Amino acid sequence: MQELKRNRVLDILKGLTIILVVFGHSIQYGSGYYYFTNEIYFDNPLFKIIYSFHMPLFALISGYLFYYSLKKYDLKELIKNKITTLFIPIFTSSLIYFLISKFILHVDISLVKSFLSFLWFLWAILFSSIIISIVNKKFNDNKFIYLFGFLFIFILPDFAGLNNIKFIYIYFFIGYIINKLCLLEKLQLGGGQVLLLSLILFNILILFYNRDAYIYGNGFSIININSQKIAINFYQLAIGLYRIIMGLVGSLLTLSLVKAVMGKLHSKILKALSYLGQNTLGIYIIQSFFMELAIPYICHDLKNINYLICILITILIIGISLLLIQIIKKNSLANRLILGGRK
Repeated sequence: MQELKRNRVLDILKGLTIILVVFGHSIQYGSGYYYFTNEIYFDNPLFKIIYSFHMPLFALISGYLFYYSLKKYDLKELIKNKITTLFIPIFTSSLIYFLISKFILHVDISLVKSFLSFLWFLWAILFSSIIISIVNKKFNDNKFIYLFGFLFIFILPDFAGLNNIKFIYIYFFIGYIINKLCLLEKLQLGGGQVLLLSLILFNILILFYNRDAYIYGNGFSIININSQKIAINFYQLAIGLYRIIMGLVGSLLTLSLVKAVMGKLHSKILKALSYLGQNTLGIYIIQSFFMELAIPYICHDLKNINYLICILITILIIGISLLLIQIIKKNSLANRLILGGRK
């Protein structure tokens, strides 16, 4: 089989990653009320592996691809594009999520919380792209600004979802720099050395992955303010650095693995993964509705995790998402509001 073009390789990676996103959510939301409310999924070994790198990998790919947009458009066009493709779908979907939660499911949730928590990853990508656009266009990618921004991540308090945004920004920025400096081309990712090294490192690092390593309940801020005394939390600093390295190693392992085996996979499998990769935005949005608003109620009475059920949920939700994407695309207004499509 001939070497796949780079854009298709990235689509395949995105397709694989969105499967991991949905499967991870199926473990979280589809294993019963007790399993979900007591957050037992955080201790699940497979859940740990998936969550150690799947969102970092998504962010790396997003930052890598954003480099091409920066070369093509000016600042005004970039921001306009992100409002169309990200902000409008976030706004529309979050509003729908709030209305369903509040008035149909009678969940005690505020409009502000709905907008901040639902589709948090898209918020993070939106802010990351705007920040890098401004630094690139107005300050010519000033290294000191980027360095200050990295240090600021560990100093700025984690509130209103900023921990998630800071987490994704790091990988988005790294992905952008990798493309700008052509670093990906210098790595022989299809060879065995990088694959073996990343596999060894990943297996070592994952041994230390605990609940503090998840970004959702533990952010980046290393500043503690108690009784008017300011102190640095060095444990938090170590967790933050470990989390960054864990995500990078896991992403490198996945990329190396895909490059190593894609020539041996059947073309239909590659085509299916590539198709999923081209529809990740729609799948991510639609599956979020099902996972948060439907699956917990359907699987309420389950007593523990059942991987077969999780696999079935994953297949079902992805299939429904793809079907709904095709239906939505047929209506130009719905396509713009929900999927960020253009006229």
